[in-house]
Order: sequence, then structure tokens, then C-alpha cells
Amino acid sequence: MMTAYCPLGGSGTVRELLSDPLIVELAKKYNTTTSQIMLAWGMKRGYAVIPKSSNPQRIKENFDATKIDLLGEDLLRVSSLNKDKRSVDPSGFWGVDLW
Repeated sequence: MMTAYCPLGGSGTVRELLSDPLIVELAKKYNTTTSQIMLAWGMKRGYAVIPKSSNPQRIKENFDATKIDLLGEDLLRVSSLNKDKRSVDPSGFWGVDLW
């Protein structure tokens, strides 16, 4: 199983997808947050998503993303946002070169 480590970005990473107009639109459509849309998208694709938070409100919000059932067309729309970027680059972060 693919694991989405730090699926919402992290300290020092780019978090631009959370404010992408499509993600904002879908959050309104599903009456949820942009973070929950991104987590629901990853889970719907079969990824084990492991977001980190020490904030009790955000931890609950992250769990509530399991209740969101993104429609097929919306999954495809989010997938089309691929930027070929990592939210965490192990070569710079841990000194591990994967390529």
C-alpha cells in the first residue's frame, strides 16, 4: 500500500494546493475544508494518509475526512492538478537521494 506521508505539506514545504481554486470549490461543494478534500482524495485512491497535527480540532477534522465520498469526476479533477512535486523532498530533508 502506498503511504502518503505528510499529505498536506509540512514545515518548510509548499502547501499551494490547499488554496487552489478547484480544491476551494470542492470544499464548498462538499461543505468541508480544503484539507479534508485533499485527505479524502488520497484515501479514495487507496493511499494510507498520515497527516500530523497536535491540534485536537485538526485531528478530529482529519478523521472526519473519512466520511467524505468524493464523486468520480471530482477525483479526476483533483488528480489533474498534478504538479510533479513532492511535499517533502527526502534528499534535502533527510539527506537521502532516491533517484
